[in-house]
Amino acid sequence: MRRRMATLLLVLAIPAPLFADTVNATTTNSEDLIKDTQLTSESSPKRQNLKATKSDTDIVSSADLGNQAWLINEVKRQIPAKTIDATLTFGDLKTITTISLNNNPNLTGSIPPGIQYFPNLTLLFLYNDSLSGEIPPELGSLSKLERLSIRDNKLTGQIPKELGNLTSLRSELNVANNQLTGSIPSEIGNLTAFNGAMAFYGNPLTGAIPDSFKQLTKTNNFQFQNTRMTGVIPIELVQSPVITNFNVSYTQLVSPVQTPPKGNFTQTVSSNQLEVAVKPTIYNATKQTTFQPFNASSPMHSEFKLINKQAQGAEVALYDTHTVQIVDNATNQIVYDGPISSSVTLDLNDTSNLFTFLSRWR
Repeated sequence: MRRRMATLLLVLAIPAPLFADTVNATTTNSEDLIKDTQLTSESSPKRQNLKATKSDTDIVSSADLGNQAWLINEVKRQIPAKTIDATLTFGDLKTITTISLNNNPNLTGSIPPGIQYFPNLTLLFLYNDSLSGEIPPELGSLSKLERLSIRDNKLTGQIPKELGNLTSLRSELNVANNQLTGSIPSEIGNLTAFNGAMAFYGNPLTGAIPDSFKQLTKTNNFQFQNTRMTGVIPIELVQSPVITNFNVSYTQLVSPVQTPPKGNFTQTVSSNQLEVAVKPTIYNATKQTTFQPFNASSPMHSEFKLINKQAQGAEVALYDTHTVQIVDNATNQIVYDGPISSSVTLDLNDTSNLFTFLSRWR
């Protein structure tokens, strides 16, 4: 019986890892919230000087806190002996070092410019709430802030360049899963002491990874997935010996043509950025009983390549950490999972002549 012609179907897919917060969430009971007739602060021009100008003895008003119910209630919770608009002073606000109000869909409103009046904050966690509005540039005045997570809200506008002033940030900068637009400001590259995870994923951000990010030589985790970002990844980041996760899945960011010594990044390849190129040959299983896709001396060599469609068809190098999983479509079984090697040999027969290639960087 004449065997069927062997065909190659090549599909590239890599799951995107999730970013996990490591501090326990603190939620605010709805009965403790000010009645939800949320007032918003009056619009005003963005301040050039981010330093708070209030005296420690001045009385704090609700307007100073942007009339934001969530922030007013948190101040009341942490400083119950004082009263806003009466006895609470700006000096009292300096005693607050952490704000962690998370996983509360009833927490609405915005982050007001008055966040600058909490100069000793080391942790600001407002994730998985329902905050909206823009990120205030005054957030960049919190010089002692070490961790910032405002992911999973409804924040809009651009990422303020003033976040580049947060030079005490170390383990976390997370603005993921909002509605932030524009490009990532190059000033973020000033955070040269940052050694944790930066997460920008899940926003319609555009533009390239700032060239200044090559200065972030201590940062071990970058997450840009599910954005509209474009351009070539700076090779300095791909080569970084400290990076353990570099995720550009579902973007139009592409890997550099040069082969770096290390490839700790994840990329889900889509048809608008990279494509698989194979030798245009139909393999006849009646003449061949084995398939050696990565052996250049074999007549069954597939000439497996990745082509960068956004760089005039330039070939993208296969990294030392680039592995491939081969699935026999007839049995839906994995017949190979490992590095690209000339020794990989697959049997061909009447049924096993169609394979799916799942390519990934680890």
